[in-house]
Amino acid sequence: MTTASRTAHRGAWTAPLLSTLLTLPVVYVCSVGVGFTGMACDVGTSAEIK
Repeated sequence: MTTASRTAHRGAWTAPLLSTLLTLPVVYVCSVGVGFTGMACDVGTSAEIK
């Protein structure tokens, strides 16, 4: 039976770092988009609805 090595590979930190750095701007763009949908889909006031 062979045991797995407990040492990390040399480039094991690059994938989590890239994922974190790419996720942050995507979250910002999505939150801005969600903020604009509330304004774009606003029902209006009772004066506008006749």
